Amino acid sequence: MTTKMISTCRRYFEALSALDRGAYLACFAEDATLHDPYGGRPFSGHPGLSKWFDGMERTWSRLTMRPDDYHVSGDRVAATWEAE
Repeated sequence: MTTKMISTCRRYFEALSALDRGAYLACFAEDATLHDPYGGRPFSGHPGLSKWFDGMERTWSRLTMRPDDYHVSGDRVAATWEAE
C-alpha cells in the first residue's frame, strides 16, 4: 500500500505541474472529496474536482510542483513540497 500511495502522490504532483486535468482526475476515485484548503468548501466527485481544476487553470499559466519527501502514516501520505 505504501508504494502505491507514494506513486499516486508523485503522479498528483506531475499532473499539477503539467496542468493536465485528465492525469489529475486519474489520481482520485470517482467519489473522492477534496478540501483545499483543508476545512474549506468540499469539491466532490470528478465533477467537483474538475471545477477545482478550473481555478488552477485560471490562476496559473505555468506551475512547477517539486515534492521533496513523503511521510506515510496508516492510510495517509503527507508531502513536503515547493512550487514555482
